[in-house]
Amino acid sequence: MISIVILTYNEVSNIERCLKSAEWSDDVLVVDSGSIDGTCELAEKLGARILFRRFDNFANQRNFGIEHGSLKYDWVLHLDADEVITPELRTEM
Repeated sequence: MISIVILTYNEVSNIERCLKSAEWSDDVLVVDSGSIDGTCELAEKLGARILFRRFDNFANQRNFGIEHGSLKYDWVLHLDADEVITPELRTEM
């Protein structure tokens, strides 16, 4: 399997679509930068785990997720909240 790390900041309009495309994974982590629009609540309701980290750059956010997210798998797919996993990509992975 594959762990999925999604970076968010006020992405309530995108997070459901992103998470629905990742629902085949049993290890989805959202690293949030302080959303105030309900992103975290919706992501948690949809089954994602949530960690908070103040944003400084993308690499540090992703590395934080890997280091502190208690990920289940060695393979990690990184997404932004406005991205989705297509059926073709899922099949290829």
